[in-house]
This record gives sequence, structure tokens and C-alpha cells, in this order.
Amino acid sequence: YETEAPLDQDVEDNKMLSALGYLGPMVILPLILKPNSPFVRFHANQSIALLLFSVLCSICGIVPFFGWMISTFGWVFTLVNVFKGFGNAMSGKMKKLPIVGDIKILGNRGE
Repeated sequence: YETEAPLDQDVEDNKMLSALGYLGPMVILPLILKPNSPFVRFHANQSIALLLFSVLCSICGIVPFFGWMISTFGWVFTLVNVFKGFGNAMSGKMKKLPIVGDIKILGNRGE
């Protein structure tokens, strides 16, 4: 139980801040304010991966027809997962999002 208490407190203290990170460029704010928080870093990592995914899908939109389909899928996927991630953060959950949840961009502090 000793290891759970600090994480539980971290989650309670940083729900709103972690949720804000899903609002596009706002992802940098939680990382600046709470760089050592495992909860903030988890959600910031997912938010950055989701942002990169949406940018790549948008670039695909340059290609007629097939690229447009990929771009449309990417935007719908991104929008749905922004809401999911935001909700997970506000609920205090560290649940991986589909596709982008396994992408590791930020390492844990101290690694």
C-alpha cells in the first residue's frame, strides 16, 4: 500500500492538469508545471502520440481520394480519443488509448 498512496495523491492532484493536455498544444503546460508526476507524464505521452497521429493523417489528406479517407478516419479517431483521454484523466484512470496508447515518447523520470 505504500507505493499506492503517493500515486493516488498524484492522481487526485493532477486530474484537471492532465486532462488539459489533450487539448492539442496545451500538452506542454502539464509537462512544464508537473514534470515529475507519473500521472501527468502518462497522459502527456498519450496526448503527444495522438497529436502526432492526427498530423500524419492530415498530411495523408494531400493525396486525393485514398488520402482523404485516411485523413477523415484520422480526424474522427483523434476526436473520439481526445474525449476518451480527457475523460480518463478526469476520472483518475491511466487507461491506454487504442493505437497510440502503446507508443512511448516520454520516458519515466529518473530513467
